[in-house]
Amino acid sequence: MTPAPPALVAVIGPVEPALLTSWTTHYRRLGITDFRLAFHFPDHVLSPWRHQLLATAAELGIAPVTVSTGPWHEHTNTEHRDALREQSGPGWHLLADSDEFHTFPAPLEEVIATAEETGRRWSAG
Repeated sequence: MTPAPPALVAVIGPVEPALLTSWTTHYRRLGITDFRLAFHFPDHVLSPWRHQLLATAAELGIAPVTVSTGPWHEHTNTEHRDALREQSGPGWHLLADSDEFHTFPAPLEEVIATAEETGRRWSAG
């Protein structure tokens, strides 16, 4: 049985809309259909920029799980990521920052199936 594609879990900051579009396209080509995203905007990011990026996400068919504004502390990403993973439930989660375009030696479903068959944890790290 072929495993389901993993949920992609990411915390997105104030990136260029073109980067978000390229990133989403890349992961969709890998078979990702479940994007669990938290957008976090530091206080200095102006409202039009936030709205433009969230509009781009909507155009891509992605509804963020959460959107927050405030200081970016060393624990900000971890807290958002952990909450997204918990909400995503059991199974595989693909973690990727908005500037990370992971590649795999085989189709993602095969990589997951091999990891499950061998009982080994696998990381693209």
